[in-house]
Amino acid sequence: MEGHPQSKFHREHFGHPSEYGYKELCRDWKTDLWDPEDLMQLYQKMGARYFLALGNHHDNFDCWNSKYQPWNSVNIGPHQDIVGIWEKVARKHGMPFGIGFHNTPARTWGQFMPVRYTSDKQGDKAGVPYDAMLTKADGYKPNADGTDKWWKGMDPQDLYGPIHHDGRKSLESPFANQFMWRVDDAIRKYQPDMIYFDDHAGDSQVDMGIDMGLGKLTPQIIANFYNIADKRTEGRKEVVATFKGVGGRYNSFQRNSEMVGIVDRSLVKSTELYTEDDIMAFPFQTEVSLQDWHYQKGGSYRSAEEIITRLMQNVSRNGCLLLNITQHGRGNIDDEARQICLDFGRWIDINQEAIYSARPFDVWGNNDVIYTRQGGHIYAVILHPSSDPIVLPALSSQSASVGKITKVELVENNRAVPFIQSAEGLTLQLGEPLRSA
Repeated sequence: MEGHPQSKFHREHFGHPSEYGYKELCRDWKTDLWDPEDLMQLYQKMGARYFLALGNHHDNFDCWNSKYQPWNSVNIGPHQDIVGIWEKVARKHGMPFGIGFHNTPARTWGQFMPVRYTSDKQGDKAGVPYDAMLTKADGYKPNADGTDKWWKGMDPQDLYGPIHHDGRKSLESPFANQFMWRVDDAIRKYQPDMIYFDDHAGDSQVDMGIDMGLGKLTPQIIANFYNIADKRTEGRKEVVATFKGVGGRYNSFQRNSEMVGIVDRSLVKSTELYTEDDIMAFPFQTEVSLQDWHYQKGGSYRSAEEIITRLMQNVSRNGCLLLNITQHGRGNIDDEARQICLDFGRWIDINQEAIYSARPFDVWGNNDVIYTRQGGHIYAVILHPSSDPIVLPALSSQSASVGKITKVELVENNRAVPFIQSAEGLTLQLGEPLRSA
């Protein structure tokens, strides 16, 4: 996209996209610092209970031994089946395994592909087509020095998509059919426990003038996923599919709102960066990244405290957290990111009974306290601890579902906490004992 900061960076560091395009980035991608075993151990230390591998992004490059996409990480770049390696390591550690697909027709064919078949409108390269205009036949033409092109025998249109300039009919494109086959290929190869789509389940969310959503593809993809899992003779049969836009702020069922209740029962809603405002009747997932979604040098990280707060906000409202740990292109992570993960994990280890298998309380809480419940216990996560008395109105003696509280303890060390329960609430003294009249 001429003028975009990322395009400017590409041109300054790699060259003009007519000469050094995305296919060259894929060729030059190395994962020599990737240690999936070490990373999986780190994720478990931080309390992760399932793992999601990136199958592909909006770039349309598959990170597995893809049967229907020759532009993949086995043939080009790392020369590794990244998804397959992640799957083996996750299974080894007993982690449910998922695959994320971002190359849905509307997002890739409709939203990101058309600009590839154009050229600069200004400057010394004005009118020079970007390399997405190359064909398989061009790969057989020798370079100026007589050598073969590195991509000889491959078709750039398999990566960039067949040339089209209007993406609005993405579900009627050949790409939509190929997309379904690629998802099916990954499901059959790796038997994921979860599949994730960075797209809407419905058909009425509008973005950049493109009708977003898998639309008519969704029922076939989900039915295929569930039917394959149902026929398994080994391992888990319990599987989860996640989509966006099921009700809420980014509702993609505006034209047929009666579908929301049905969809709620057949898949899990996933929402990017946005936690539901209220306790939800059905489980949901919120996606958050430790840094940017893709590593950026010098980019700031979210603190362990912020991630803990996000996690508890989700658990208290009947959701879970999908946390992206941002890796360098070479596969490693920054020391700062690792330390945040370890700090987060230490907190989780201490407070896990308020998280795993916990359910929402009558109210989720507020900016000062977050509630969950489990096994006859109510858990209150105090976000801003203080030596001054802390009042929790939701746990008053007038609360019908609470009754008389007989004991208050710190989860960390089971230390008894002085308290007074009244009609106004439960007053705690985390420091010195309270003096009651």
